[in-house]
Amino acid sequence: MANLFSAIHFPLFTPLFKRMLCQKTQSNERLPIQHPIRRAQQQVQQQAQGFSPLVALRQSGFTLIELVVTIVIITVLAIVAAPKLINLARDANIAQLHQLAAQIQSQNKLAYNKSSIDDISHLEGCSYQCNGHPNWDVLAGEFFIGVSGTRLYVSLGYPLPPLASGVEANYRAVFGLPEEDYAFTAVMPHQAATAIVPIKWQDKLAKIRNGTFECHVEYSSPTNIREYSVKVFSKDC
Repeated sequence: MANLFSAIHFPLFTPLFKRMLCQKTQSNERLPIQHPIRRAQQQVQQQAQGFSPLVALRQSGFTLIELVVTIVIITVLAIVAAPKLINLARDANIAQLHQLAAQIQSQNKLAYNKSSIDDISHLEGCSYQCNGHPNWDVLAGEFFIGVSGTRLYVSLGYPLPPLASGVEANYRAVFGLPEEDYAFTAVMPHQAATAIVPIKWQDKLAKIRNGTFECHVEYSSPTNIREYSVKVFSKDC
């Protein structure tokens, strides 16, 4: 720069231009421009010392040992975390069953209390006309109680199982068990108790029916040979 200013003879403006240029450079904090010849000399020196940008880039990556260690750590974490995730899913399935069982038990108690009020909690069946009993459905051939405008069919004071003829739709409506959420089947090894199955296990209905898969709630209405019960089966959840 000095040579440039000395070559131009402006005795009055040269100091002023120099001062303005310095102020502009300081205010913008510009870095000095490296001379092309000096830059080329530095590159020659770096190559002579064995420095290569490609080698430096390769050296900044992962080594084989680092990759192996990373894979091992990820594998160990997966082995440790997977069972916990499975247990969380199992716990959630079991919690859903217990909640469902509590809901059914609560509804059954209300049904029994209503049957007692209507004085039919001791009745199991009747003849065709049943002497005109107000709680006897002639077409269904069962006693019933009214629940929010829906007939819930009962025997000995408790709801008939939903697999009984002609009662499933009413049972689903009263208990809040829509077809898209729950399926029903009979568990033959348990005296044909009714299995109330979350729809996610719909493909297991055949196994639930023969007793080889358990992740459901079983409802047994009282009869002459068995007592009323609501049980949770969660072995295979």
